[in-house]
Amino acid sequence: MQKTKTTRRGFLRASAGLIGGGWLAANWPGIAAAAEAAASARDAGAEFSHLDPLDAADLEAMAALAQTIAIDLGVSFALLFVPGIIGASLTAEEY
Repeated sequence: MQKTKTTRRGFLRASAGLIGGGWLAANWPGIAAAAEAAASARDAGAEFSHLDPLDAADLEAMAALAQTIAIDLGVSFALLFVPGIIGASLTAEEY
């Protein structure tokens, strides 16, 4: 049997994944029930019970901004790191 050396960073990463997965598994029934209730209310055309229309519009705008930022970060990753991963040498003039 071969021993592998575990670094502190690797241990913390594995522990965080284990704790997060455990939390998700323990709370999954509640998460699923909340999602199902929200979908049913949306399909029935129910009004927001905790947000007024202005707050709902703000929340929707923040969600759209977060999605845009996530897409921009993905594109940035592709432009910055993928050429290095595949061994390409790109300069500013080649863009």
